[in-house]
Amino acid sequence: MAMKVRQTQLMLIIDNMNVPLSSKATVYQDVMDAWTKSMIMLDKLISGVPQSVESGEALLGLCAWHIYPDICALGKTSTMVEQQDTLVKKGGLVTIGLHSARREPEPGISWSMPLAHLRYYGKAVISQGAVGSQKLRVTFDRIIQVAMGSMLSTWGSEYTDLEEVAQFMIAFGQMLRSQNQAAAQSEWPTLILEQWEHYINSNDKGKSEMARYIALGQRRYGKFLGDAGRHSPPCFGLSDPSFFLQFQDSEQSIASLRSVAQKIGDLSLDGAIIRCFHPTQTGGRMIEYASLLPQSIPNVEQKKHRRWLVLPVLRQQGSPISAQDKEELRRAKEVYLRQERAIIKRSLTIIELLGEPCGFLDEETIIVKPPFFGLDASGFTWADIPAPRSLDYLLKCSSKPGTKDDNDVEAARRRCAGWQVGHLHHDYKHVKYHFLLGRASSVAVFRPVPSHQGTASSLKMPIDFVTQSIRSGHIDAAKFSKYFGSKKSHYEIQHGHDIDPYTANPSLQFGHVDAPMVTQDPDGCVPTTGSYFESLIALARAYEVYVNLPSAEVDLNVISSPLYSSQWATTALLHKHPVMTRESSLACVTMFDTGYLDLDLGVFREVIAISSANTIYASEILFCDPSHLSIHALRHVTGNIGKPGLALLLSPRDTILREPDLETWELVNHVAFDGKSENNFAATSLHLSLTGYEQALNLGRHGNRDKEAFYVEAVVSVHDHGSWMADVDLLHLAHNVLRQQDMCSRLVILPTTCEHEPSNKNDTSFIAKLTSIDNWYEFIDRPGNAAVVRAFGNWVARLALAAIPRADDETLLVVSKNICWACVRSRLERWQDRNPDRLFILH
Repeated sequence: MAMKVRQTQLMLIIDNMNVPLSSKATVYQDVMDAWTKSMIMLDKLISGVPQSVESGEALLGLCAWHIYPDICALGKTSTMVEQQDTLVKKGGLVTIGLHSARREPEPGISWSMPLAHLRYYGKAVISQGAVGSQKLRVTFDRIIQVAMGSMLSTWGSEYTDLEEVAQFMIAFGQMLRSQNQAAAQSEWPTLILEQWEHYINSNDKGKSEMARYIALGQRRYGKFLGDAGRHSPPCFGLSDPSFFLQFQDSEQSIASLRSVAQKIGDLSLDGAIIRCFHPTQTGGRMIEYASLLPQSIPNVEQKKHRRWLVLPVLRQQGSPISAQDKEELRRAKEVYLRQERAIIKRSLTIIELLGEPCGFLDEETIIVKPPFFGLDASGFTWADIPAPRSLDYLLKCSSKPGTKDDNDVEAARRRCAGWQVGHLHHDYKHVKYHFLLGRASSVAVFRPVPSHQGTASSLKMPIDFVTQSIRSGHIDAAKFSKYFGSKKSHYEIQHGHDIDPYTANPSLQFGHVDAPMVTQDPDGCVPTTGSYFESLIALARAYEVYVNLPSAEVDLNVISSPLYSSQWATTALLHKHPVMTRESSLACVTMFDTGYLDLDLGVFREVIAISSANTIYASEILFCDPSHLSIHALRHVTGNIGKPGLALLLSPRDTILREPDLETWELVNHVAFDGKSENNFAATSLHLSLTGYEQALNLGRHGNRDKEAFYVEAVVSVHDHGSWMADVDLLHLAHNVLRQQDMCSRLVILPTTCEHEPSNKNDTSFIAKLTSIDNWYEFIDRPGNAAVVRAFGNWVARLALAAIPRADDETLLVVSKNICWACVRSRLERWQDRNPDRLFILH
């Protein structure tokens, strides 16, 4: 029954199109001609190659063999008939009723694609690729997953639990996204975040499939993001205590170091001390020491943490002998007392809020050596000096006379108890403390053993601890995002430049210490060359292209080379384009689709589409209304041009327009414009066809017998009721749209909304006469006064009309909705040299 319906439908279409059969000298010639043309057409259709058929013989064979491709029938309107024959590969489409003004390479049969139906036709079915010799075509998401594995390739064996890694990556990405980092350098974290979220939310089968691609990148293709020496350290540096602590305040840093200390099992930490610097309001630094592990305290059953604050010492250089000396001494005492009071106030926070006893030390209590403001980065010695202040003095300094706090006996008791315990002797007196880990300029751990008894240079912050710190807000997201969003930070992270100027131990630097320095560019950032992060940025740029090609597949072989080294990525990164250009997008797709072809962007300067295997990637210019032309995007459709290799479809530079003739003069009426919005170009169609011109592309390789890549000239032709009207250059139209703000531009797109009053919007008094153009013949033979071309809502006709070249004295205004004549008038007032009678409005 279905076959009968298809056959009846096919016969009705052919009868209505009235395509004649040729007449040869003999019956034999007629039969052979019909047989040859039918076989040529059917062979290409079954292979998924779209065809334009003007030959009755080919259609005769179509009926005889009961093959039913999808048909685009041109007549009063363009009609699409989908027959969904499983014998015809996707992309196999017949266009009937197309009359060309050019000589075809094969009489009666030629390659042609109707653009209006490509806007919705030929979408490929999304398929899932699998790693294997026979399945190297995968979706772009799989490439991202390989990149995720490549990121982990240098992190070490402790980062093999994908659940833990996923939780960190999600927290990391959410932290950056929360700071609204829209710079190109920060787009890739969102891309990776979405994939790890997809992993977490997948079922066991989905996780297993993703894990295979992640493992492939982690095991074999770490170089996809760059050489191993260029990779980021684990957790993008946050696993390194020195790097991690700079994004925490002092109290959070102390808590972090105490937590990490519990995971150190191979080093003795008895008596280890945390040294911390707090900035003060006077511009100085308050020095605080804290126990790393809880300590035994006499008469206290449970071990507790302890802290010590260093009080300043007021030094005098002899007796003051002048008024100036006395004034300087008075000021020094004021500063000293303010510092002392601030330090004592800090002890109240430690005792009452943190619940830890707090003692005081004079500066002489800690024996150090220069330089760093009298504090040595590598260590210090703890001397046995008694408490420098009495309890009465501390109470006096810790409260204001006459206040409630001054009369709080219970508070005074708690403070005294905390100070008394804090004043107890430290067990490790007269012992040299050596730097262990952390940031010596802010928060670091020191332990009382000789330096040769082991270091913590290999100690890393556990990934679950880093994740929890991010989620709990214990990492300054704003500070980290600002730092991480700069190219300079990427260079420092990759090359191991220690950001802590006080850390003397080079083993604490992550990455490679001996990486060569490079010259900085004028804006103070390191040039973007050969970078792991550049590969991630390039991956995000490629995703910008493929996110609009959801059913496209790529060749898995693309992961064999570093992504940052590709020519399209290098150009996009160096020029800092906000979006991928058409040339960059085509070069990117070429590389990912073939898996190896990395072509210069100049190759694609005049290219409007590429054809590879059974896929065509065409510029979105072919499918958009001129009022919102998408200059750089691509569209993916199923089909091919019937030629092996990679075909680059060139757009001819010459535009040809049908000349006015006497046969159609009666169709030119040029009636007065009545203000109505109408579509009088319903039978207009656009077709992409081959002209027969081919040229092989020199790839610099020798010995290949097949053409790997070649140019093919493809013209966009305009037809009305099947009759040829023009060949247009849509790339030239796109160029005009880009430069429409120039005063010399002859194409202007008016905004869709404005603030003019309704009375002004309809005022056409400034134009002497306004004519309607309601068909192609009226447009070709244009009137001598201003006119409105009425193709309302018909993107195909509007695109074709906008692409027609204009005379030097003509101006085309493109409007998308109702015409605002006030906008037209204001535009004309800017053009003092333009004639209002040569104004054409595409409506």
